[in-house]
Amino acid sequence: MLNEDKIKVMTAMAVYEEKYGKQDRIADSYYMGDYIFKKNSWTRILIFIGFVILAFFYLGYNILNENIDFFSDDFSGIIFKVVIVLIILLIIYTSIGTAINKKKYNDAQNRLEKLAYLQKIFNQMELEELVGEFTEWPENSVAASSRRWLRGELDSDTLKKILERSHSDRKDWDYETDEMYKKAIRLLSIEDLYGE
Repeated sequence: MLNEDKIKVMTAMAVYEEKYGKQDRIADSYYMGDYIFKKNSWTRILIFIGFVILAFFYLGYNILNENIDFFSDDFSGIIFKVVIVLIILLIIYTSIGTAINKKKYNDAQNRLEKLAYLQKIFNQMELEELVGEFTEWPENSVAASSRRWLRGELDSDTLKKILERSHSDRKDWDYETDEMYKKAIRLLSIEDLYGE
C-alpha cells in the first residue's frame, strides 16, 4: 500500500518530468561550454540572416535614392558601417545569450540533482517496503536478515548476498516472488552505489 510520503515523492518526480524532464536531459547531454556554444550558434545565425536581409534593403535604398556607385568611397563607407554594426550586434547578443544559457544550464543541473535525491528517497522507500515483506518470509535466514537490516544491524551488501543465495537456491519461484527478489537485489545494488 502506498504511504503518504511515497505519494508526495512520486508526485514531485512526475511534475518534474512533465515540466522540465526533456529539456534538462538535453542540457545534461552536453558540457556547459558546448551547450552554450550550440545555443549561441543558433542566435548568431538568426541575427546574421536577419541583419543581412535588413542590410540589403538599406543598401538598396541608398543605391536607388542617392545614386551611389558600387565602386565609390561612399558605398565602401556604407559597407564598412554595416559590417561594424553587425559585429557589435553579434557581440551584444552573444554576451546576453551566454549569460541566459549559462543560467539555464545551471538551473537544469540543480533540478537534476534534486531529481536524483528524490529518486534515492523513492528507492529507499521501495526497498524498505520489499524488505518488510521479506520479514514475513517462510525462509528463516531471509526473514531474520531482513529484520536485522531494517533495524540497521546488517549492511545492504550482506543482505543482497543473502537474497541472491536464497534466490539461486530455488528455481521454482512463482513470477511475483521471483520479481520481488530481483527488485530487492537491484535496489540493494543501487543503495550500495549511493553509499550508506
